[in-house]
Amino acid sequence: MVDPHPAAPGMAGLDTVSADENQPKKHHYVPVFFQSYFTNDKGLLWVYDRKLKTYKELPPPALCCQTDLYALKPRGRPRDRRIETQYLARVDGMSAKTFSGFSKDETLNPERLGSFIFFLALQHSRVPANGEMITATYQAAAQAFMEVAYANVDRAKQMIADYESQTGKKLEADAAKMVDDVRGNRLEIKATEVPFLESLWKHTKHIFYALADFQWELLESPPQTGFIITDNPVTLVPPPKATTIGFGIPGTSTYLPLTRKFCLRLGVTQVKESFVKLDRESVRFINQNLAINSDRFIMSAEKMQLVSVVNRSGSMDLNPNPRFRLGQVPDPKGGILQMVSNLPRRPIYF
Repeated sequence: MVDPHPAAPGMAGLDTVSADENQPKKHHYVPVFFQSYFTNDKGLLWVYDRKLKTYKELPPPALCCQTDLYALKPRGRPRDRRIETQYLARVDGMSAKTFSGFSKDETLNPERLGSFIFFLALQHSRVPANGEMITATYQAAAQAFMEVAYANVDRAKQMIADYESQTGKKLEADAAKMVDDVRGNRLEIKATEVPFLESLWKHTKHIFYALADFQWELLESPPQTGFIITDNPVTLVPPPKATTIGFGIPGTSTYLPLTRKFCLRLGVTQVKESFVKLDRESVRFINQNLAINSDRFIMSAEKMQLVSVVNRSGSMDLNPNPRFRLGQVPDPKGGILQMVSNLPRRPIYF
């Protein structure tokens, strides 16, 4: 399968154009065009807010967005929003054309399937939950490095000397105090937004090529019901009793609702590529898992359906459980490797 989208610009490439402080600050992590395929006749979505525990009917532009989510935030300089305005806007525009053509002729040829899988991979990578995982991973790695690099005064002196030699900058730091601060956990390490933003393309590309070889099914809802959408729409349903989740774990099904009528299912299974017409109960099962996987917002064209899905799935409150677990394993070369485990979100099995 050919990658249907162009490569993302690197951070260095963005420096060739000056930042514009007047660029849009509201960045949608679930694109507005995508949300529009789940709206009612008024072009609105019924939304359940798991934090406020409220039901409201709202337009897609008001949903699933954060201020400057994809902006670079250099200290002392204007925020650079070109990852949103140059890359994501372009890719979303291409994806919108794919969805528009699909809604008209309802065919799933290899080119369109590739575009949908790319959209799925990017959608999974761009949500705030993934950003939180990336940030936590980098912070944990930096903490582990500090503990090794500043284990004693001699190592600390060497680290300071290496830094000054490589950068040409004098580092006003006392080696003994650095060791004492690290041992006493008095240094707070914070990752910038850069690791998350750089991961958008790297993770999207990795997921795309992994999923391109998976079996797929296009699921069709009966007219009496339809698929919902959430603020974290790519949903992995692992096999029963699984303690971790991942795209490549055998028995895992990955769901992405495409429209109110259709949902894409991918998995490492024996099922051949196919089109499947579901009954109402099967659609309810998928919608409940979509709701469980949400972070805050669950959305549907109809309030009655939304209330039913929220109650049946037990998604009335925010889920306090973490989506991932960080750990450390010994490196054969004598160092420490960071390990990230993605955790299941209480899936429902039909």
